[in-house]
Amino acid sequence: MTFQSVVQMCERELSELSQQNAISAQVRNTLLQSGCLSSSMEEIADRMNLTSRTLRRHLKREETTFSEIVDMTRTELAVKYLREADLSIEEIARVLGFSETASFVRAFKRCTGKTPKAYRISG
Repeated sequence: MTFQSVVQMCERELSELSQQNAISAQVRNTLLQSGCLSSSMEEIADRMNLTSRTLRRHLKREETTFSEIVDMTRTELAVKYLREADLSIEEIARVLGFSETASFVRAFKRCTGKTPKAYRISG
């Protein structure tokens, strides 16, 4: 009987984890589909038919925030563009929703430890 209880508990935990992970993945996908990585949490929550408060609560359960997901998504796209596209750093910054190239450079360096130019040369 104890073994069965443990199995049921594990199944519940796995189910909750998969549902939680689905929320951050949905946020990322919604950001990408919106075509605007500078969308607000309220706009994304609305597209997901949630309130921003509910979205924030779900993300908190996953121990992440909307800002972290946006930063991670921007960084992943920036790396892809720096490796694969013939876009200038200024163009990449604009595509990713940064109003100034300097802001993009600072954010990229904070996330990767390198400037976009250094990353492009080394990578």
